[in-house]
Amino acid sequence: MILEKFTRNKRPSKSYLYKLLHKDIANELKKNEKIGFIDFACGSAQLAIKFNFKSYTGIDTDKKKILINKDNFPEHYFFNEDISSFTANEKGDVVCCIETFGFNKHFDNKEILKTLNNIATNIRVNGSFYFNIHKEIYIDNIDEFRNFFKLFEKYKLSYYGNFTKKKNIFLHKILYFLEKFYSGYLNKGNYLYVKCEGLKKN
Repeated sequence: MILEKFTRNKRPSKSYLYKLLHKDIANELKKNEKIGFIDFACGSAQLAIKFNFKSYTGIDTDKKKILINKDNFPEHYFFNEDISSFTANEKGDVVCCIETFGFNKHFDNKEILKTLNNIATNIRVNGSFYFNIHKEIYIDNIDEFRNFFKLFEKYKLSYYGNFTKKKNIFLHKILYFLEKFYSGYLNKGNYLYVKCEGLKKN
């Protein structure tokens, strides 16, 4: 099971990213098991499979996936809408947007800051927001990102993305631990995992 956990997608960097994300979500649930969770660009709602959310909302532009999600998770809420303009009926305590900014070819990268600010309007005061992004996009727009981070009490940038190609199971496991070393200890990588906590009144 441990090996399967690390090698499901066979991309060491992606495995490392999700390890970070899952740890942060698990910590949020330990503090409050009744958190309202909003998953922007939710895809196939893998996080709803991984965690037992009491309140989960997923948004995606892929109508087919949203319809499947509704069938698979009738207790949760799903919307086939644009994440750059979506407004939730109830704001979330914890919000995420993973594998979208600079990763999803259907997403307009010029809309990133607009989308981030819109997502922030869907977060409750003191809430958290997790997302990832290409390092180059962050550097090219660093002033705008720094202004965005001012919406929160604190934020943390974690570099990752040293081993992004698919590997066989044996190499994946080795490169995963190398990814953990380069990212966690040397702070190197081509991508950023961003953790924003404590949304101020906006």
